[in-house]
Amino acid sequence: MFKKYFLSSIPEVNKLASSHDKKRHGFISVYVVGALFFIPMYLMGEAMHSWGWVTPLFNFTLLWCFLPYLVVVKLHYDSLKLVPVDQRLLLPLISVVPYLLLVLLFALFQARYARSAVSLVVSLTLVWFFVSSRWLDSKPQLRILLLQPSLWSDLQNRIHGVAINDFFVQPVPLNKLEGEVANDDFDGVLVGHPDSLDSHQSRQLARLKQWHVRLYTVPSLFEMLTGRLDVETLKDSLWHPEGNPLLDSFKRSFDFVSVLITAPVWVPLMVVVGLLVKISSPGPIFFSQTRTGQFGEAFTLFKFRTMHTANLGEPSFTGRNDRRVTRLGKFLRRTRLDELPQLLNVLGGSMSLIGPRPEQQRFVEDFAMSLPSYPYRHLVRPGISGWAQVMQGYAASKQDTLVKLSYDLYYVKHYSLSLDLLILIKTVRVVLTGFGAR
Repeated sequence: MFKKYFLSSIPEVNKLASSHDKKRHGFISVYVVGALFFIPMYLMGEAMHSWGWVTPLFNFTLLWCFLPYLVVVKLHYDSLKLVPVDQRLLLPLISVVPYLLLVLLFALFQARYARSAVSLVVSLTLVWFFVSSRWLDSKPQLRILLLQPSLWSDLQNRIHGVAINDFFVQPVPLNKLEGEVANDDFDGVLVGHPDSLDSHQSRQLARLKQWHVRLYTVPSLFEMLTGRLDVETLKDSLWHPEGNPLLDSFKRSFDFVSVLITAPVWVPLMVVVGLLVKISSPGPIFFSQTRTGQFGEAFTLFKFRTMHTANLGEPSFTGRNDRRVTRLGKFLRRTRLDELPQLLNVLGGSMSLIGPRPEQQRFVEDFAMSLPSYPYRHLVRPGISGWAQVMQGYAASKQDTLVKLSYDLYYVKHYSLSLDLLILIKTVRVVLTGFGAR
């Protein structure tokens, strides 16, 4: 009851019929209240300083902690576009990482700060966002009004046999339109092309728009359920995702600094792996190949060699239990250690830590001819790990590559720091389990 009163007290929320949109507007109030927490914390710091419990560094650090709090707000708001199960997975990471970066900044500039203040703000941020998310988050479902029942059958046919997220759609009978829209009656309406609507359905759709009900299409629901774009979108010559130059520039700086800082860890590891490759089988330590990067520009990708030298020839897909792979190569592929030399590509700017995997040029030319949307995967820098790798694994055929493209373009369309952090979490799972290894 209090939750409903809280949401209805926000003027903009009263105008929304979708519980999903109400939740997003509700979180704006959560962000503001969280920011106001800094005022009593600052006053508490002043009191504790007067009592001799803390030094002036406490409030100094507290004020600096407001900047990472704003980053947490941005990451959390972006994560609301993801399915609920991924939102919950991301919450601890996005609530802590910005503060860790602040601590790293203090360390780099050798600035003094109060660890107690950082610990206090991190703890309160975690608790506040966890409690508010549990409070405002509805069950992992969308209640969709069926304006055209035939579209529901189309959606079911498309997702048949396709892995879906922990998220489902519940159809709502059309008679819900007979009265006024009640809170949480439904979250949106499933519609097709305007030309497919009769006059009665067009009038009903106009009423729904007045109530600010969200409009969903079969492709958009497929995308939400599977985390990938559907085949029809891939074949649409007019579909075009928007790039994000500002985020791309930030990621480039972040990648460069991250790789430099962690060099004392990965450089010795590369030396050890390189020696093992040299000892285990005859041939060069590294394998290099021309790949297609951002905006279609060619670059040389480096990997540790995982195949016998005699089998390094024309570009081809690597199958499961491929005989060309050496015994050490199987281990390197399973643990993704063969990708370590690509950190040099990241330093050079041809790759990022997170992004679609760079494809071989011959395959790029073939797929660009048959799939109009294929070149759009090159709007962002290719990455060492990507959405397709953590969701699907390696592509071992042209059909697998089509599925891989549907994941890659989903990433390009929803390009954000929150999605990158989610991929980072799933990458750790991939490395630990060997998911998708060839």
